[in-house]
Amino acid sequence: MPIPEDIIPWDGAGTLFVRPHHIHLGAPQAGAYTCTARVEDIVYTGDRYLITAQAGQYRLCVEQPAPLPAGISLGQDVPLSWLPRDVRFVAEDRT
Repeated sequence: MPIPEDIIPWDGAGTLFVRPHHIHLGAPQAGAYTCTARVEDIVYTGDRYLITAQAGQYRLCVEQPAPLPAGISLGQDVPLSWLPRDVRFVAEDRT
């Protein structure tokens, strides 16, 4: 996935991350990065759900406002998306 230069303004190792409340569950947003992930856990916390999903080797945490979309269940493959502006980069410490 191409990452905008303003997110990674230098060459070097690091980690990309997206905060759980910026990951969208369901039909992809226009211009968003997308993936399909398998739902592993769903926890209701009162006004939202915390969903853990596995996308290949990556485990993603998603915050979804209540109510949960119909048909979302454990073991189901679901589309996830996030906008480029929501991606953050933390450079590896080389000291």
